[in-house]
Amino acid sequence: MVVDRARSATYTEVVTQPEPAPIYANTVRIATGAYDVLMEFGYRAPDTTGPEDFTVLTRVVMSPAHAKSMIPLLARMIADYETKLGGAIPAPGFENPPSAQE
Repeated sequence: MVVDRARSATYTEVVTQPEPAPIYANTVRIATGAYDVLMEFGYRAPDTTGPEDFTVLTRVVMSPAHAKSMIPLLARMIADYETKLGGAIPAPGFENPPSAQE
């Protein structure tokens, strides 16, 4: 990109990156700190035994405020899915997950 700095005191450089490939994850481990929430998304093979026995594929870190703002968005998306396609089947052990208020 060519910028004529004599004509403009401010300019914006646009950097493009390749589109990231989609990743399928069937498990997530979540940890929190004083200022952030860490989510490690991964794949657990059907023959694994322990809860920590999975391959981490990617990590997402965000502020607690950003993580909290995702709760109603995810709830709305699941409700729309269930309205259109029927109830989502919870993973074993997550039939009655704790609410966000607990």
